[in-house]
Amino acid sequence: MTDITLDPERQKQAKRYARIERRLMLVDLVIGAVYTIAWLVLGWSRAVKGSLLDVTTNDWLLVAGFGAAFGIGIYLLGLPLSYYGSFVLPHRFGLSTKQFPVGLATRSSRYCWADCWVVSYWKLFMPSCGFRPICGGCGLRDSSCSSM
Repeated sequence: MTDITLDPERQKQAKRYARIERRLMLVDLVIGAVYTIAWLVLGWSRAVKGSLLDVTTNDWLLVAGFGAAFGIGIYLLGLPLSYYGSFVLPHRFGLSTKQFPVGLATRSSRYCWADCWVVSYWKLFMPSCGFRPICGGCGLRDSSCSSM
């Protein structure tokens, strides 16, 4: 058997990288929590609801519109942090050779859980739906639709 030796300098870099990643995750969580609380406390949710009620009274469209308004805001708010975490930081540690526009695409894949939540919703509440939703970020395909 060959003896594997780990480079102590690379181990220090790996620990530093992991520490920065954890800090970025914590900042991202705090930003999301503050944004959500701001929607509730500052009355943004009521304002969006009022604006959407001027356009439609369909409950499904209201939920979709509200989700879009909230989602676009949180996406734009987290974009600089995502750029740093998925493009600048890996380049700084020599872990990535991605070019600039590709680095921003990683932001979408970080929210794969949202896509999977939508698939799970259809699976639970629409078992006989007429189409099969596909999770955009992780490629999960819902196979629960009985009409397909």
